[in-house]
Amino acid sequence: MDAKWQTVADELEIRKVLATYSRGVDRMDRALLASIYWPDAYDHHGSFQGPAMEFVDWVLEHVARERCTMHLLGQSYIDIHGDKANTETYWTAYHVRDAEDLNMVLAYAGRYVDQFEKRGGVWKIRHRDVIRDFAYKQCAEPPLLGGKRKIGAHSTKDPSYDVFGPTT
Repeated sequence: MDAKWQTVADELEIRKVLATYSRGVDRMDRALLASIYWPDAYDHHGSFQGPAMEFVDWVLEHVARERCTMHLLGQSYIDIHGDKANTETYWTAYHVRDAEDLNMVLAYAGRYVDQFEKRGGVWKIRHRDVIRDFAYKQCAEPPLLGGKRKIGAHSTKDPSYDVFGPTT
């Protein structure tokens, strides 16, 4: 594969790792979330700073208290140098908590500044810094239930697992 197409392939793999993070957190899928980090990776995630594998357990414990979470990714700036890459990815995260008859929605936005490394042909995060640019909260009505709507689950019971199957 020539260098230009290799760069395109590497960028696609890096984008998949970024999307896998969001899916792993939002579905509380430990195996999926752990799969994006190298065993020696570090995550500086605001109030958590330490080994990424410890972060995986920490974040899942925190999001388990939420009714649901949704992480949305924006543009990524990807700078690849051989088997290393630096990225900056814009994100928005919504955390929904029960609050009397309404849901409290906490919304955050910022950037993931990641250092990726390719080992054995596989891209994973070696170091992550999470930069929060702003946050806000608001109340929202609970989702309408019943009828033919599929309602998301904050677990591997989410309807998307009917399509993708379990994490291996």
